[in-house]
Amino acid sequence: CHQLRGIPAYSAVSPVMVLPRSSPGLLHPAARLIDGIHQYCKGIIPVPDDEISDIHAQVVEHAGHGAGHVAVYPEFCPVVDAKRLQDGAVDGATLVIAPSYNAIAFALPEYTEVFSDIRVRQAITEAIDVYAVSDVAFGILATPSTSVVADGIDYHMDVTGNQYDPDHARELLAEAGYEDGLELKLVICAVDFQEKISTTIQAMLADVGINLNVESYDIPTAVGMFMSGDTDVVINAQTCAALDPAQVFVNIKNGSTNKTVSLSDEELNGYLTQGETSLDSAERQEAYENAQTWMAENYWEVPLADRAVAFAYGPSVASFQTVTPQEPNLRFAHAAN
Repeated sequence: CHQLRGIPAYSAVSPVMVLPRSSPGLLHPAARLIDGIHQYCKGIIPVPDDEISDIHAQVVEHAGHGAGHVAVYPEFCPVVDAKRLQDGAVDGATLVIAPSYNAIAFALPEYTEVFSDIRVRQAITEAIDVYAVSDVAFGILATPSTSVVADGIDYHMDVTGNQYDPDHARELLAEAGYEDGLELKLVICAVDFQEKISTTIQAMLADVGINLNVESYDIPTAVGMFMSGDTDVVINAQTCAALDPAQVFVNIKNGSTNKTVSLSDEELNGYLTQGETSLDSAERQEAYENAQTWMAENYWEVPLADRAVAFAYGPSVASFQTVTPQEPNLRFAHAAN
């Protein structure tokens, strides 16, 4: 905007998030960044919306060729960029990896008849290498889960870990009467991480004799199928911004509108009611630790990955604050000089 209006580029009134640097390769999510710059520039000079569209295209092309450098990467860093930054591909860049309190699990719905046999649920749990799934789907931007409650949330406890044992999984399936295998349907949202998880788990389950048929749909269609129970298994993502496990278990409680993860067991729901209604922190801790132990011992969900988010800033920025792990507050970025 400044260049098109004849104002010297990167003058004293330039936005702090875009600065000239010699280090190429630290790209940015251009659409969100340019929207922010557009709003900033409106306060200085009039910029027609059609011109902004042209500027947007130029910036995307410019960044795509690796010629640009962004002082603050203002939202999720894709894992490929996070890994490059971690490996020192951009001189002077600082990578920040923060927890997102978003736990990913492979859930076995109560309404799927074969899952009434705990041996089948345990077999699926032991057929999945959660370390491999986490790495394939998220790389350095996740850690393997040890509970349905993500690490960092109140009362989290390590109750699962990697239980990968395909030989025992085959034995359990044979004991349950499925020595010839079984068929399951998985509906997923057509997003990158769900596609990676589904293909990885599909291969692992095939190794123990389970044929997982994956069907990918746009998000509205897939969510409708989840709500109607039109999938045998599901990849569940649960965010807990409040850091209170009540938010994690809200969909697992009996009567939840999310049929794919709702559980009717009285013992479990007793723990959840106690945790949700008690004002005593010790009682809440006991309740939610019991709930996590129950979930681990009954194999209704296979915890896969606790996701993280990444941000980066270059040598021209000393530091910046965050509103939440997902949203850096660029209004208070501190320049290094």
